[in-house]
Formats: sequence, structure tokens, C-alpha cells
Amino acid sequence: DIDVVVDAIDGLNSKVNLIFGAVTMGLPVVSSMGAAGKMDISMIKTGDLSETCVCPLARVVRQRLHRRGVYEGVTCVYSIEKALNKLPYQQKDAVDALATHGRSRPPIGTIPWVPGVFGLNMAAEVIKIITRI
Repeated sequence: DIDVVVDAIDGLNSKVNLIFGAVTMGLPVVSSMGAAGKMDISMIKTGDLSETCVCPLARVVRQRLHRRGVYEGVTCVYSIEKALNKLPYQQKDAVDALATHGRSRPPIGTIPWVPGVFGLNMAAEVIKIITRI
């Protein structure tokens, strides 16, 4: 039996499909939203997807789930820090060379400790769900 679905998918369509499938099956979900471009771990929050703010990934996931009739019930880890998007030295040609499919997007780096904190927060939520704390 599946106790909890843990989502750390970066791809938008796959992320939304996994969350929707889990919710449809009545499974609890703990989902990681965007950690890229963030530095301040004190701004990392855990809550329902419907409560998220600032995070562009959470906004789009929320919109796509709304279209499918899901409005709440998805626990997620997100940051309320505004992302440091483009670095001054990024050049369009270099970004275009990285695109293998879809539209080209500038890569947004991740500070090593931020995804770790996201993961620890997700693990804590999973333990709360499993132990019913």
C-alpha cells in the first residue's frame, strides 16, 4: 500500500499529473515547489498549495490543478523569497545552446543547502502523515 506520494519533479506536466493522480486516488501528497534561485532558508514554508504565494512554480501548478477541480489538499514546501532569476553574465546564445526541447529558458541555479532544507521539510511532513501527528 502507498502511504504518501512525495513529489520532487521539476517538469511541470509530470508534476501536475502526479499530484492530480494521487489526489484522485485519495492519497496524501507532499510536493516540493521551486527552490531555484533561493538562498534564505528562513523563508521556506510548509502548507497547503492553496496558501502558497510568491513561488511561480506553485502558482502554475495551482492554476493547472484548479482546471482539473483540485483546489486544496496538497501539502507543499515552498519559499516566500523572490528568486534571484538571471545572473548578469548569462548570455542568450549560451542559454539557447542548452535548450534541447521546448522553448529556451535561462537556467536558474540552486544554492546547495536550499534543496536539502526543502527535502528535510518534506520528510518531516511525511513522518507527520504516517504517524498521524
